[in-house]
Amino acid sequence: MILLWSNCVSSQVEEEGLLVVLSVATATLAFFLNLLQLIVIVHQRLLYYHKNLVVLHFCLCGQLSCAPVLCGLIVAPPLSSSALAPVLHLLSLFTFAPLITLLVLQQHPLGRPPRALTFLLLLAWCQALLISLVPLTGWYGTRPASFAALLCALYFLHYPLVLILLVDLCLKRRSNRIGVVPDVESRGHIVQSSAVKQDGYVSSEGHLPVYVHLSSLSPHKNEKFTEGTSSDLKSLTSNDFPNKKICSDPRDQPFRMRNDILLVCLWSACTLPFFCQTALMAGNSQQDFCDALFSNERTALWTSWLTMLFAAIRPVFHTQLEDDLGESTVTFINVLCQVNDHLPNLNPPESPF
Repeated sequence: MILLWSNCVSSQVEEEGLLVVLSVATATLAFFLNLLQLIVIVHQRLLYYHKNLVVLHFCLCGQLSCAPVLCGLIVAPPLSSSALAPVLHLLSLFTFAPLITLLVLQQHPLGRPPRALTFLLLLAWCQALLISLVPLTGWYGTRPASFAALLCALYFLHYPLVLILLVDLCLKRRSNRIGVVPDVESRGHIVQSSAVKQDGYVSSEGHLPVYVHLSSLSPHKNEKFTEGTSSDLKSLTSNDFPNKKICSDPRDQPFRMRNDILLVCLWSACTLPFFCQTALMAGNSQQDFCDALFSNERTALWTSWLTMLFAAIRPVFHTQLEDDLGESTVTFINVLCQVNDHLPNLNPPESPF
């Protein structure tokens, strides 16, 4: 553990200016991506979904994760100073860590007991508070770099969460779900045997949600259909519902599952060996901790950029991914564009003379 208290300075690695530029860009982009998703959830009223409630908290935690990095870089010494923070790339790893969790959560129905929801919220805020305390333990090489142990502990706390969500998601995808797909022009409602909610996902233990268009179930518009599960709809045919077709849940698409699995595997392959090596070197006094710290900086930073790029372009493929947050992001951007088009032109007309 003595190595965790050793002083590593950025003069031990070449091109320290590139390290600073990439760290600033990574933290800034992650900050605005988390901010955009937070605004979309509030603006498009997606708080009815349990998973979006967790996503909202992870976005707030992502803001807290990025703020200390940006503040530390603002007050950092000039680029040529050897006292520059030696583990900025470690902090940049955690500015995009909430984005990884969000990508998995977007495909997760999160129909679990309230204790699971509480656990995810507490874990999100625990992660944010730990990252926010990192600058207090030492930014520059002039003070003990003991926060390397804190970052390793935080990583191994966050890593099982992503794996648990991904494995649970894969197991859910194997279950056969039969439902009625509504028309494209009108969204269907989710019907449960225990409750019906017009504008949200209602979780019910023991019953799988089915997508049913209420107007197709009865000629009376005011009549509600409150009885029915996926097993009750297996005997239905297309003649029972005109202009509808019986098919599996639209969320059961292998295309987006492959993307999520590939992204998590990429993140694991680029980050897990580095943090395992860091944790092992912490107890071995015969290895140079500083050299190993800088040897993987570029891999860590480029992994961050690939992850954030995937998160940034994800709304473009919302039709294939069936992503409610991605679709709402596109809607929000269209609303902003329409507002800008209707703004009055403040520039004075050009004079004909």
